[in-house]
Amino acid sequence: MNSLGISVLIVDDAVDVAEALAKAIQMKSQASGLKIRSIVLSHDGMDATIKLKNQAFDVVILDNDMPKKNGLGVLKFINDSKLDYEVNVIFLSGELHKETLQVLKKMHIVDVLAKPFDIERIMKNILKVTQKK
Repeated sequence: MNSLGISVLIVDDAVDVAEALAKAIQMKSQASGLKIRSIVLSHDGMDATIKLKNQAFDVVILDNDMPKKNGLGVLKFINDSKLDYEVNVIFLSGELHKETLQVLKKMHIVDVLAKPFDIERIMKNILKVTQKK
């Protein structure tokens, strides 16, 4: 996080969910005093990987079930690409299968949440991540 605030990437193919999450984070951050520099939306995994290559994000909120590349594919990209910044991922999924959870345990992620998710828990995770910087 720099002095201008944090940058958040929300990756979810459900446009209404991504937009609602962005608005909720914006409102909750104002109440908590957290500065938000930018909130960027992406609606598929391929687009998200391009955005991750071109811009540093403090927090990535990542849905699993998406077209072109799912959330696990994006996580694999993050782990394999050696980005020049630390990526803090909050992973979301409508269904959390045992196999998915086993893969996620091996990945560097902040939290795993099932949809429908709790915005308060997401904000606690964002605050936890930004306070350690």
